Amino acid sequence: MNLRSGSIESDPSIFNGVLVNKIILNKNTDDQLECIGYKDNTCKKVLFYLLVFFTLGFILLIFYWEPKYELFLKKSQCPLLEADAVLLKDSYNHVFVEKIKFMYFEKGCCVDLYHGDPIYPENTTETDEVAALVNQQEWSLRYFDYQYVRYIWDIRLQSFKRLEDLSTNIYCKSLLEDFHGLSKDVQAQKRQIYGSNDIIIEVKSYWKLLIYEILNPFYIFQIASIILWAVDVYYYYAGCIFFISCVSISISLYETHKQSVTLHDMVTSAREKIRVRRSDDRFDEIDTNTLVPGDVIAIPAHGCVLQCDAVLITGTCIVNESMLTGESVPVTKTQLSGHDNEIYSPVIHKKYTLFAGTNVLQTRYYGQAKVLAVVVRTGFNTAKGELIRAILFPKPLGFKFYNDALKFLLFLCIVAICGMGYSTYTNMIHHLTISKIIIRALDIITIVVPPALPAAMTVGMVYAQNRLKKRAIFCISPPRINFCGKLDLICFDKG
Repeated sequence: MNLRSGSIESDPSIFNGVLVNKIILNKNTDDQLECIGYKDNTCKKVLFYLLVFFTLGFILLIFYWEPKYELFLKKSQCPLLEADAVLLKDSYNHVFVEKIKFMYFEKGCCVDLYHGDPIYPENTTETDEVAALVNQQEWSLRYFDYQYVRYIWDIRLQSFKRLEDLSTNIYCKSLLEDFHGLSKDVQAQKRQIYGSNDIIIEVKSYWKLLIYEILNPFYIFQIASIILWAVDVYYYYAGCIFFISCVSISISLYETHKQSVTLHDMVTSAREKIRVRRSDDRFDEIDTNTLVPGDVIAIPAHGCVLQCDAVLITGTCIVNESMLTGESVPVTKTQLSGHDNEIYSPVIHKKYTLFAGTNVLQTRYYGQAKVLAVVVRTGFNTAKGELIRAILFPKPLGFKFYNDALKFLLFLCIVAICGMGYSTYTNMIHHLTISKIIIRALDIITIVVPPALPAAMTVGMVYAQNRLKKRAIFCISPPRINFCGKLDLICFDKG
């Protein structure tokens, strides 16, 4: 893909006069996404803020739990070309909302993003309908990030597409013959598009974690119950629940923060220096976090810990891949051979590929020649990055137990509604005041769904986490511990 200068030329075979508002990304893969465009609607936004005002802001809680409802109330569906936000639905029918951002370039810049599909700057003087819609008079690229993966807008295809690197759709022969190093300017432009070569996991502060915990629906229900009991002069029980909840939240915050720090320290690598070949055959020493796909790096003779995925084009290496595979036996990596008509794949050609996070123990070369490798993936797109993303964004649970639990909660809600109706009817017969009728009706809910349930579950999860930690088993998703109570046997591939 080439980001190049010039005006947009409307190609009827590509545009066909149709502006699409829905596309499928990563089709027929585990990462398949349905992408729908939305843009601001002034009338809807006015109604939205009126709704927030008349509900005293309480409706914002629903939008916090389900961002899609805020999207529906503030924006209207539109062609993706005009969208300022997208609604994403994965293969598990989970819905996410992402804002569309802009990346700006200096006028006249030219960045080759590989694979030959042109991505044009949004700068045009064309008069046709499609060109008019994209006339930003600025050199920019539209994109959005979803779970640390970047998707960019291809104007010719009228579609977002995953930002490709050198791990797909490139011939082995091309990797050997066409990559001789990048100039500083080209590398800087590519880094603006691909981002820095870092795998950084945010460690949220205690205040942030506290807010997230308190805004959990269960704890909101608990706060409402405590207020209800206080109004009903039921101070002792309300005080006990409040104290237990404070203790359980404190323990939960401590454990969650501690586990996040552990994971952060585990995946964050110390920044090192590495030598890269420039387009004029000079070698410069740069930080590993500035590497981009297409860089040609020299593997140090004394070895190093790789910070990117790279394919060997000269020399051989002995590598310890235990960080990724669990295998402690070192493996030998050799230089990529021609394979003229073979498309490169890190999986198929893994014996030529050095993966991020692995330890290069030794290099072998002839004479004064350097052991060189072409960077094919960086950051969260590397094999290590994909592993981290799988930890941070696990697949949803498919246990029957989980579905049964949801059905049971639904049944409890039905029982509560019936109880509220009956309580209201009997209290009205006995001519109780309106305030008493409301309090007694709401009291039914606190009986059917125990407010102490979240605190009890938190204490149980923390206790289980401590037991697992003694066995050197770490958990960053404590809610899954409850479902693990249904397991009878767990098998570990590596010890």
